[in-house]
Amino acid sequence: MNQEKIGKFILKLRMDNNLSQAKFADKIGVTYQAVSKWENGRGIPDIEMLKKISEVFDVDIDEIINGEKKKQKSKYNLSLLIASVFGIVVIVLFLLITIFFNKDNINVANINSIESNFSVNGVIVSENNSTMIHISDIRVNKELDKKFYSIESMLYEDNNKNYKIISEYKSIANNNETKNLDELLKEVKFDIENYSDSCPNISTHNFYIVINALDEEKNKINYKIPLSLENKCS
Repeated sequence: MNQEKIGKFILKLRMDNNLSQAKFADKIGVTYQAVSKWENGRGIPDIEMLKKISEVFDVDIDEIINGEKKKQKSKYNLSLLIASVFGIVVIVLFLLITIFFNKDNINVANINSIESNFSVNGVIVSENNSTMIHISDIRVNKELDKKFYSIESMLYEDNNKNYKIISEYKSIANNNETKNLDELLKEVKFDIENYSDSCPNISTHNFYIVINALDEEKNKINYKIPLSLENKCS
């Protein structure tokens, strides 16, 4: 984790909103000295402050952690382009931590899709014995002819061939309305608190998402999305 890069991101966020350090600090409930420390790369906000900054200034927590805005992926048809405007759900991360923490006691891994027909954004954050997983912004990269009434999505973990569901999401079927898969997926997110393992062990696990979609003929269509971890626990 690059504290200097995070500091520059916070500085730009403050300048883009025409705020002094004092006014920026007032908005999120800290001292201006804390803001100065972050911007100079001598510390980073704790998890409560990350959540507060993301809420007040409408940025994603993983954007703050990575020190840069996410690049929007191009879409191949108008419906997918419209769906992409809704953006990435604010990432909610883990338990109580100290007011200031440094790069030596927090580990971050970004989650992405291996399956080319889908894109996935997520993050795993581990500190000491506490680990949380958040996955959101699941999108279809390839146009599908079918429309669907509902979907159910499960996040699976493969730990040395021990398979289990660690989170799931189900939409409510509406027999009078169908939607394209991208529209249904934009509501899906997975939040796992107190995950059972921590870095570096988590880097040996495999994760994948299974989507069961009920189509217009009431047939269940299955999609499997293998996931990869980038910047594993760094």
